Amino acid sequence: RLQQVCTHSARAMTAVVLALTMPFLFWGRPLLTLVFGVEFAPALPALLLMSVGHLVNAAFGPNGTLLTMAGHERRVTRAMAIGLTISLVLVLILAPIWQSVGSAAAFACAALVWNILLWKDARRLVGTDTSLAGLRPKNIVGPIC
Repeated sequence: RLQQVCTHSARAMTAVVLALTMPFLFWGRPLLTLVFGVEFAPALPALLLMSVGHLVNAAFGPNGTLLTMAGHERRVTRAMAIGLTISLVLVLILAPIWQSVGSAAAFACAALVWNILLWKDARRLVGTDTSLAGLRPKNIVGPIC
């Protein structure tokens, strides 16, 4: 049941983030201009990169929450510290070159790393795949026709 809850949570989280991202993917500049003014239209690439980071976070599901509830909060702290370190290093490298887009890319990379670490820990320590692919069929034998 825990596997089902985690997988359904990841799928719901991903669907919500995707639904919030899609309008900006298709009509980003007009939306930013309408809501915030013409000065914010150039921020679209950074917004989309940050959205990718949040999409990655959602696709890996409630890994940090699960590990914390299962008593593995030190693993969560470790993964977040690694992600923060990666983010800081990448911001220092990428922000001077690409400004806000570089910072957004640093966030997306850090989100990917800490989620992979937490996802692997959740599988190993709790025996649960927290990602949106958690309920995929396992050990399919024979040809697929």
